[in-house]
Amino acid sequence: MKNIILTIGLFLFTLGITGQTKSQKKIEKEIKYTETYSKTKTVINSKTFVFEPNWVNPMGGGNININSDGYYLKIYNDSIDVDLPYFGRVYSSINFGKGGGIEIKGIIKDYVVSHNDKKRKSIIELSTKNNSEYFDITITIFRSGSSTLTITGRDRNSISYSGNIIKPNGELI
Repeated sequence: MKNIILTIGLFLFTLGITGQTKSQKKIEKEIKYTETYSKTKTVINSKTFVFEPNWVNPMGGGNININSDGYYLKIYNDSIDVDLPYFGRVYSSINFGKGGGIEIKGIIKDYVVSHNDKKRKSIIELSTKNNSEYFDITITIFRSGSSTLTITGRDRNSISYSGNIIKPNGELI
């Protein structure tokens, strides 16, 4: 009888310790998300950051890994510099530049940032153009620091990219 009571007591004690560990992990994760969100808001509001894509998500197909291929979207105050691959349909004859992707060096129009403090998510919406096409760009930054970039061109299908926002010096947020 004593062995049964001891076994049940040990089980309940172990269960209590495990429950505390899970709640501590959850609290630590929430603190990390809050810190990341705060840093992200600061970088976004400074209008000086870089989006580095890891994956391309074309409209008509599966994800394509482009990790460490040197692609980017850079925002410096009111300027934008973009070099991203494009996989999709083009509706008119446009100048593709040297690589057939999306290449932009220009001025940002209509830069709008919205923060959802409850979900710890930020959304940047902007418009810009290259020599031959206008683009609407949306960047969504999630609480973990991961990001999604969607580019909609006037003469082509939209395309999205998954990646991270980093500081201009290459430091992750």
